[in-house]
Amino acid sequence: MEDADQVARTLLLRARRRRQWSQAELARRAGLPPSQLCAYETGAKQPAVATLARILAVAGVDLASAGTTSERERQARELEDVLGLVDAMQVRPPSERPRFGPFKQLISP
Repeated sequence: MEDADQVARTLLLRARRRRQWSQAELARRAGLPPSQLCAYETGAKQPAVATLARILAVAGVDLASAGTTSERERQARELEDVLGLVDAMQVRPPSERPRFGPFKQLISP
């Protein structure tokens, strides 16, 4: 089981990354110094529950339901990550792709 420090860090990181915001952006929107948000995300400081709820609300996350993630939702997030990686990969034109890979020597006319 995660301790309170780890839960707060995880919730903040997930909420910020889901929005694709930098620490500075989330801190600005939440009315915090960026160094304070950084301290919360690294575990150097523990936010009060009200502060954590306020920061998460700015990112569109309700603290009451933030920790309840089903297995299906977790798998969906993992799939989104994998698909994001696939989208980021360079696609070679068909003329540059290997035709038979390591088996080319076995298929000789």
